[in-house]
Amino acid sequence: MTKPPERPANPFESLKAKLGPLPPGPEPLTPPKKRVPGAPHAEERVTVRFERAGHGGKTVTRVEGPGLAQGG
Repeated sequence: MTKPPERPANPFESLKAKLGPLPPGPEPLTPPKKRVPGAPHAEERVTVRFERAGHGGKTVTRVEGPGLAQGG
């Protein structure tokens, strides 16, 4: 029978002994409020366009909508 290989020493064991007990962590955050599903608002529309004109024949994907930076 062969002996199982030895596990390498855990480098964090010595660190744990030096630190001692840790202080309690911060209070958990309250979960975000659930949004009621409904019809999307007009200002929440995202438009995706595939353009080729003015880009040297290369196809460009343009995305426009709320929360997206205005391209210039």
